[in-house]
Amino acid sequence: MKSLIKKATTFIAIVLFILTALIYFSYKNLSNGMCENSVLSEELSPDKSLKAVSFIRGCGATTSDSLNVSVIPANEKIDIGNAYVAENISDEQTITINWLSSDHLTIHTIKPIRIFKSEKRIDSVNIEIYYQSAFNK
Repeated sequence: MKSLIKKATTFIAIVLFILTALIYFSYKNLSNGMCENSVLSEELSPDKSLKAVSFIRGCGATTSDSLNVSVIPANEKIDIGNAYVAENISDEQTITINWLSSDHLTIHTIKPIRIFKSEKRIDSVNIEIYYQSAFNK
């Protein structure tokens, strides 16, 4: 009797593990599939090896859009922001990205309420972020 209970418990544990894994990976794939990136600007570095891309990322009605900047190899496509991610505070959000040299990028934008990521460096690129008030556009 004990071995039957042990086998049943093991079987239930395995089934629960598989169901949990299926739900997790299905949710992860569906949630990423619902996100859409709208490119605002794309600037090549002076040596043309990298690009800085500013974009709005929207992931459906239940989340707010985010303003993103990614520094990536020139031949890659964007996914999520790796240098800067902030709450998008308006439909007229302005952001300017400029390469001062192949290893120095500046970002100018309106100060958001929430900043989720703000990197000072991505690989060999130094990043400076300058904020302006929403009232001083």
